[in-house]
Amino acid sequence: VSVLYCNNTQQTKTQSMSILLWAGVVAATAPWMDPRLPVEQRVNALLPKLNLEELSAQLVAIEGGSPASIIQKYRNTSFGSLTAQEITDHNEIQKAVINGSRWGIPGAFFHESLHGGCGGGTVFPMPLTLGSTFNNTLLEEVYSTIARDTRIGGANIAFSPVINLFTDPRYGRFQEGLSPDPSLTSLYTVSVVKGLQGSVVGVNSSSYIPQDKVASLAKHFVGYGGAAGGLSAARLEAGEREIRDVYLRPWRTFAEAGGKGAMPSHQTVLDVPMHANSYMTNTVFRNQLKWGNGWTISDCNDINVLMQFRVARNISEAAALGIKGGVDQDLQCGRDTYTYENIKAAVDSGLLTIDDVRENVRRVLTMKFSTGLFENPMSDPNATKSLDSPKDRALARQASREGSVLLKNGVLPLKNSDWSKTAVIGWLASSNASSSWEGAYTSGGVPVVTLMDALKNDNVKYSVGATPDSPANDKDIKDAVELVKSSEQTILVVGDSLKTCGEWIDRSNLDLPGGQLELLEAVAPVAKNLIVVVISGRPATFGMENAVLSNVSSLLWIGRPG
Repeated sequence: VSVLYCNNTQQTKTQSMSILLWAGVVAATAPWMDPRLPVEQRVNALLPKLNLEELSAQLVAIEGGSPASIIQKYRNTSFGSLTAQEITDHNEIQKAVINGSRWGIPGAFFHESLHGGCGGGTVFPMPLTLGSTFNNTLLEEVYSTIARDTRIGGANIAFSPVINLFTDPRYGRFQEGLSPDPSLTSLYTVSVVKGLQGSVVGVNSSSYIPQDKVASLAKHFVGYGGAAGGLSAARLEAGEREIRDVYLRPWRTFAEAGGKGAMPSHQTVLDVPMHANSYMTNTVFRNQLKWGNGWTISDCNDINVLMQFRVARNISEAAALGIKGGVDQDLQCGRDTYTYENIKAAVDSGLLTIDDVRENVRRVLTMKFSTGLFENPMSDPNATKSLDSPKDRALARQASREGSVLLKNGVLPLKNSDWSKTAVIGWLASSNASSSWEGAYTSGGVPVVTLMDALKNDNVKYSVGATPDSPANDKDIKDAVELVKSSEQTILVVGDSLKTCGEWIDRSNLDLPGGQLELLEAVAPVAKNLIVVVISGRPATFGMENAVLSNVSSLLWIGRPG
């Protein structure tokens, strides 16, 4: 899923209270409206009331659209979930569907929340950098802050953590994983889930998630990081023994920690597409690993893609396979029609029964009740004043510092504070590279400080040298070399932009992309005290046998620092 937006404007608590008075008598007497009751009891009271159209609407996950179009389509039925909206729009949509639907069911809202950045919240380092901290306590604090910011931004679901074990660094999504190691990822998973959801233990628990927490939806079940050849969506090359011993280990921990949601992976596992893989999702995950009523959201358009896998002959069969495969919500990206809108046709043709559909809706309603949506469906913009505070920025800085890896050292920390004798080289050091420092899956809008932003008042000499996105430019490299020759120390910033490392951006070669390797090979022999800083979402190589690094004084990897 690409970036999901989350912004904030204006609304009042009075509006929120008026929504809770929906339909007067029904709100006061319906058992599913009573927050004193356990979640399961409230689900059991509401579920039999829903007709097939209302059930099907709960199984739709909406990627975008105008408030007017969403309200027009779902006013009478409500909907399952929606990307986080500007708060004015969020509250307008909630008011319409709660008042318009027969049973006052609010919609759920989701945000990526992979490493922060929701609605003006602080952007923390990407998970690969966070995983390099080896600090569970820090991760819990980071994700507790992310949970609070996500909730303030109008979402009750975080598409986080990514607990894929990315073992091939050619994979473009390598930066999203906490670690390639199953044991370490499992340990981190407990900290992240506790940070996002609080201390609620067990997905079947009747405990409610605190209102400054969110439902954790982990990605991507299962084995997505082991895709063949490091290619996005390629099949998992593993038998069941390896799947259970390696790839399922973090998911076992996720279930034990009480993680509430999961997104199936794009690919096939044991030769079956994961969006139709009842064995892996229902038998193994829900039953054997005791994940129980955990709910799932499809990855973008993947229920529909079952036809391309040739396991479904038509869209009704695809809907039926998704439902029986344990996929509870159908997320479509870039379109406004949904495979699960064909559930009625699947029921009419005998591919599904209404009881099949109810089981999926049960899990969706469990998520909605447990996150307090029926009691607090609206968002309060006054809370946004606390976002991106100095305290949160300090926490992000600590995470970035602890996650950085010093691979070679000869001159750090710098003793020469005369920045006028320092050369800074590389496009990735410039203000134009802020998105590469920030990383993927944020809403943007939060100031990101690059190296040159930090040194703008220190009389530092700068040359672009090369970019990761373009071939080498002889003049730019020559200018950089001349600057380096006249400097006492050089900081060369290289690595990946968001165009060279990210979702669907797999590579066959790990050498520095663009003209950066040529730049390094030109600068290294003439530089005094050369410090190379690598901004990247994956490991990097530096030419044949990394020989050029023999002329580098210090080598520092900082990942995507946020």
